[in-house]
Amino acid sequence: MAIVYKTCGGAEIPAHLCDPCINPEKGGVRGAAYIAVAYLEAARTAAGLIDKAKVETLEWWNTGIESGSIIVIPTTRGTFDGGSPITSPGYGDIKEIVTGKDFTLVVNDPNHAANEPFYAALADAPGAYNIAWITNGELRISDKPVKVDPVARSRERVALRQRRDYGYVVTRQENGTGV
Repeated sequence: MAIVYKTCGGAEIPAHLCDPCINPEKGGVRGAAYIAVAYLEAARTAAGLIDKAKVETLEWWNTGIESGSIIVIPTTRGTFDGGSPITSPGYGDIKEIVTGKDFTLVVNDPNHAANEPFYAALADAPGAYNIAWITNGELRISDKPVKVDPVARSRERVALRQRRDYGYVVTRQENGTGV
């Protein structure tokens, strides 16, 4: 009797597309918003996905802001790392497998001094909010609640004056695909 081993993967890699005239994403976190988990849950489809058509409407945002379910930080500076793999031991000849990604969003708020109690309260309420952030041309919303981890203030010289930035790191662990 013959033994047949099925293989996984081996998918064909599509051709790389190159458009020299493309208007590239300029990246950077330019603004952020905390969205109460319950408010975002109401914007999910039957399959549990965030309904893009709903969350991209001005009405949805205005209703959330007016009800206190969305807290907007309109002007920020920051980065999103795209995710680091979370691995588990593999099987057979595969040493380890990727089971998800750990994402880090770093946001610097120019109004940190007056908002230290706000960030402390967010840190004390892990899982109460999802985060949204805007780059040059994209709005992204985390599909899982976040944990806010305020970090120590830093000082940097900007145009010969002292400016203090309160950075905070938003981390979340997700099993599966990206944001």
